[in-house]
Amino acid sequence: MIPGNRRNVVFMVIRLQNYIQAIDILQEESIQFLNQIVGILHKCAEKWDGWANKSEGEKYVLTWKLP
Repeated sequence: MIPGNRRNVVFMVIRLQNYIQAIDILQEESIQFLNQIVGILHKCAEKWDGWANKSEGEKYVLTWKLP
């Protein structure tokens, strides 16, 4: 075992419902739409001292370190 520090964190997984259908309907504008959604997620995480960690298509992970 390697000595380390213990951290308490909160993970939030956000899943966009009907992701594939939205892309099919919006076609060319889907990238702009998704960029707006991801921008909102990043701003919300940063507003409360969190981080947007990972994105996998329709899933996004946000993390907050607890005091």
